[in-house]
Amino acid sequence: MGFWDTVGKIAKGTANAVIEEGNKIQEYKQEVTQLSNSELKERYKKTSGWKKAVVQNVIKERRGY
Repeated sequence: MGFWDTVGKIAKGTANAVIEEGNKIQEYKQEVTQLSNSELKERYKKTSGWKKAVVQNVIKERRGY
């Protein structure tokens, strides 16, 4: 196996991981979009990382910022 074959496999693996993460984020956003404003606030307080960012984004979308 050559150098470029290895690079191609790494790139393909990375692309697949990015797609999977994007799908996971979209699924979570659909889930939290169904929550009420008060439930969103509670979820925001209890989560961290990318989930907190998704909740914050949904709150901002609702407020029209």
